[in-house]
Amino acid sequence: MACGNQFTATSGTLFHDSHLPLQKWFMAMALMCEAKKGISALQISRHIGVTHKTAWYLCHRIRKAMEEANAEPLGGTGKVVEVDETYLGGRITRKGSGPRGKLRLRFSA
Repeated sequence: MACGNQFTATSGTLFHDSHLPLQKWFMAMALMCEAKKGISALQISRHIGVTHKTAWYLCHRIRKAMEEANAEPLGGTGKVVEVDETYLGGRITRKGSGPRGKLRLRFSA
């Protein structure tokens, strides 16, 4: 080019400056998109045959690329969103001197 800058098909994309073959990038993207509950970098590393550090880097860049630029709050600005049957996490324990069968949630930090 006349300006002296190099240009490739991956310039300006999430694949820029990556020594990893595009085939591995596409396999990682396919695994991330088809995973119903998400997929960890450790699983990606096992499936496509790269180190955990490389898989973490791939996942990080892919998630950043999938991020919406001007995302609005769920339901719209100033709207109330109702949620039913929410799982908050933690363990259900049966302790204390309360009525028999009373359940208390204990959250671990």
